[in-house]
Amino acid sequence: MRRAVAVEHDARETNHAVTRPRVQIGDHLVLPPRVVDGCVRMAVVVDVLGEDGSPPFVLRWEDGSETVVYPSSAAYVVRRGSDDDDCHSE
Repeated sequence: MRRAVAVEHDARETNHAVTRPRVQIGDHLVLPPRVVDGCVRMAVVVDVLGEDGSPPFVLRWEDGSETVVYPSSAAYVVRRGSDDDDCHSE
């Protein structure tokens, strides 16, 4: 079973109290497909530019390229060192 944490948006956007998980360098960020039948994408967090583990994040993809990302609410984090940190999709 995958142990993951959702990346939540700011409470001001939803008018609800939000407990924001703290993303850390070395965690994997899993991004859902942007189109129907698209691929799930996974990258390693190499830098956290926001305060206290919040976006934006610098991600390193499998091909070695790096991108600054503000993930959607559908993205989730696989913690560094978890049993599933080398899993790309199910």
